[in-house]
Amino acid sequence: MNLKLKFYQRQYIINLKLQVGVLLYSVCVAASVGVANEIFRYMRSETFHPVLGISPFLLICVFNFLLLTSIILFGLYFTNRIAGPIFRLHRHMEKVNKGGDIAPFSLRKDDYFKELTTSYNELLEEVKRLRDKK
Repeated sequence: MNLKLKFYQRQYIINLKLQVGVLLYSVCVAASVGVANEIFRYMRSETFHPVLGISPFLLICVFNFLLLTSIILFGLYFTNRIAGPIFRLHRHMEKVNKGGDIAPFSLRKDDYFKELTTSYNELLEEVKRLRDKK
């Protein structure tokens, strides 16, 4: 999908899937912090009744731990889908540059930068054609 939004000659949407993912992640983190703040404020209020006799402080600590863990795990998953392809592409380029076999480059199903892979494989075909010509 190639959606282009131009404003003052700048292209703001470059990779829609990546940009939407980053925005959704940011919104989820901000919403989680907001919800956590409201929960903590309620737990400190007079109307809160401890669950099973557990103190509000302990509940807040457990909730904070679970929230932080989920944000970190999702962040690692998401950044792996971005950094992983770049790392693999760099490693593949070094191998080809050192005279290694020119094999097509592929990414995992959910990785970003599929368009880059297509262009890179076209470039590899040209390099292979030039090597074979020598």
